[in-house]
Amino acid sequence: MGYTREEIENIAETLNRKYKIKSQYNSDDKSLNIEDLVYTLGGSIEKVAFVDVGANTMSIDSADQEDDGRWKDVSFVIKVSATDSPRRQNFTLAHEVGHLFLHYLKADPANRKDSFNRISYIEGGNIEREANIFAGALLMPSKEYKEVYDNCGGDLIEVANIFNVSVPAAEVRASVLGIL
Repeated sequence: MGYTREEIENIAETLNRKYKIKSQYNSDDKSLNIEDLVYTLGGSIEKVAFVDVGANTMSIDSADQEDDGRWKDVSFVIKVSATDSPRRQNFTLAHEVGHLFLHYLKADPANRKDSFNRISYIEGGNIEREANIFAGALLMPSKEYKEVYDNCGGDLIEVANIFNVSVPAAEVRASVLGIL
């Protein structure tokens, strides 16, 4: 573990591009259908009444790595709180996909985790920070974000609407990109 911000953003934005090309996305639509991406990757989504601190948020059931390093037959379950807004759920799903890529699929086998729990950022440290950076870049790729931000005159409510994320998520992304 221990990725740089640039490495994390590159992985997330590459996944965004590949998914949009493969799914023949409408190029005018900037928001990513994260639920469909989860299903495409081999995952399922379980909406539960509430995900408390310490509760399991993602379990990786199986994954087989080919000799060439590619993964196949990946199966995982992500739990989200049904009481969270759909936009908050989008970020949660993207955050858990970040854990899948950064802390399982691309992780050194000695550091590979196959289960993730909801924990505080203080407790979770670097892996939680990395998953958040991944989620922001996956849902709001830097080039697209900057274009949308400029076209909206910096109106974060409009930016959030376009990317189908919460206003705080759009604000944090602007800060990470050095726009604010």
